[in-house]
Amino acid sequence: MSCDFKAKELGPNGEHPAYDLQRCFTIGWQSGFRGPWCFEHFHEELSGLWRGLITLRDLLRKWMAES
Repeated sequence: MSCDFKAKELGPNGEHPAYDLQRCFTIGWQSGFRGPWCFEHFHEELSGLWRGLITLRDLLRKWMAES
């Protein structure tokens, strides 16, 4: 079983325009889910793709530490 973050579009601070990623994570985490967390992210350029994935990784680490 996995939890997919469909974060194809991210704002400058890692926010998603359509839904609250942190709220989605918190629901899963508080329910006892511990992974794997799968990121679905896209960017036209490889450097942008890596930036987005690193942002998602860092947000996930932060949310886990706060929970």
